[in-house]
Amino acid sequence: MGPRVQVSPEEFVEIANAEGGLVIKRRTPFQWQANTYVVRSGDYYYYTTTKQSLALSGSCRIREAKNVLL
Repeated sequence: MGPRVQVSPEEFVEIANAEGGLVIKRRTPFQWQANTYVVRSGDYYYYTTTKQSLALSGSCRIREAKNVLL
């Protein structure tokens, strides 16, 4: 696995929409916990955490995961 880079939610949306690929989302069962999103772009894995849902383009495929190891 390549280097993992944490970015802001806004920057993540830009990267994911430009990449237009698979986005992994770790959804939490509790509203007060943040969701984690991960996308691969080139040799890097970009991730962010946010309590809000991200507005990703229709070209992104989202898969939900029980856990994400970073």
